[in-house]
Amino acid sequence: MGRQFGVVFVLLKGLIFGLCMLLLSGPCFGSANEIQIQADQFELDVKDELVIASGQVRVEKGDIYLTSQKIRYDKGLSLIKFMGDVVIRKGDVEISCGEATAYTQMDRIQANTQVQFKYRDIHGEAGDATYLVSKQTVQFLGEPRFYQGEDFIKADEVKVDLKSNKVLTVGRSRLRVNLDHFLPKN
Repeated sequence: MGRQFGVVFVLLKGLIFGLCMLLLSGPCFGSANEIQIQADQFELDVKDELVIASGQVRVEKGDIYLTSQKIRYDKGLSLIKFMGDVVIRKGDVEISCGEATAYTQMDRIQANTQVQFKYRDIHGEAGDATYLVSKQTVQFLGEPRFYQGEDFIKADEVKVDLKSNKVLTVGRSRLRVNLDHFLPKN
């Protein structure tokens, strides 16, 4: 009985040590590079350096945060895969989708499956989007469509520059603009 308890204690001690090393071996807590993960449940694979979190998952890094139903954080690849009801928020930008992949530096986020976009009074939808956070640009593919009031843009590809508040279309494009607000008032 004593020997079994000792073996279990050593295994438990090793698991706790491995977990601490996995979670703390990245940047120091409190640093700008820190990623915080909150979830209802965690599954840890110390050997493969994987963390699977599920149920009301929230991942934060600085002023950007992502929520989803489940994530798979692969420390070796520095990737976080988000699955189910994904929402990406940074300031006025909100992107929602079915799945997303982010590098742990949160400088590039790939959104897939029924992408929805909101930025101030602009709303859009696309099949896929790539959000380059530091460049403040979002590239949309997969029949992107954007609306601002009654105005409408559709193209093969749409690039939104959040810094300059400009939209660039690439490929076949269609634009519908209500000219009433450009005409002089009588």
